[in-house]
Amino acid sequence: MDRDDPAGRSRLRLTAREREVLALVAAGHGCRAIARSFGLSVGTVKKHRSSILRKFGLHSYAGLVALALSAFPPTFAVDPERPLTACERQVVGRVALGLTTKQIAVELGISPHTVGTHRNNAMRRCGAHKMAELLAIARRWPSVSDQW
Repeated sequence: MDRDDPAGRSRLRLTAREREVLALVAAGHGCRAIARSFGLSVGTVKKHRSSILRKFGLHSYAGLVALALSAFPPTFAVDPERPLTACERQVVGRVALGLTTKQIAVELGISPHTVGTHRNNAMRRCGAHKMAELLAIARRWPSVSDQW
C-alpha cells in the first residue's frame, strides 16, 4: 500500500457514468437534476452515488460533495466582501471534510440545530441553494479553505 495514499484511493476506478455524476455533484446538482440530464431514474443516480461513496469509504453526502469538489474544482469567482462568521467557517469547514451535522455538533459542543442554523446562514450569505454550491464558494475564500 502506498504511504501517500493509505486508502489506496488512486487505484480505485470509477465508471464513466460515476465520473459524470461526480462532476454534476460538484456543480451543485441534486439527484433529480442529474437524473434528468442523463435520462436516468433518480434511483439509478442514487445507486451511482452509493457506489462512489463505497469505493472511497465515505459515509455521508457531505463527504461525497467534498470529494467531488476536490476532483472538479469550481471555476467561478466569489465576492470576498461577504465573509462568513467564525462559527459559520467552523461549520462549513467541517462539512467540507465530510462530517455529518451530528458529528459537527459533538465536535463543536453545540446542538445539531445550531449547526444547521450556521450552515443555512452561510448558504444565505453566499447565495448558495445547495450544499455543493456552498462548499464550492467557501473553498475560494482563504479564511475558510485554509482550515481544510
